Amino acid sequence: MAISGGVTTAYLCRIESNALRVSSTSRLRSECATVDHALQILARGERCVVAGADMPTLRYRLRVAGVMEEPASG
Repeated sequence: MAISGGVTTAYLCRIESNALRVSSTSRLRSECATVDHALQILARGERCVVAGADMPTLRYRLRVAGVMEEPASG
């Protein structure tokens, strides 16, 4: 969902204890990592920002690689 001027909903992602941890944010779409680049960044143990529209693909690719999703709080 675009907020304004090319800004999109995005997620700050990291892998911790073999689980994907995410927190929501907003960024310019051009500042977000592609799924392939995000996988490389995460494999190095670093954090990256991924556009919301790319999150289903990222989650799927991580599941295939054996990385679990952080359980929802509540």
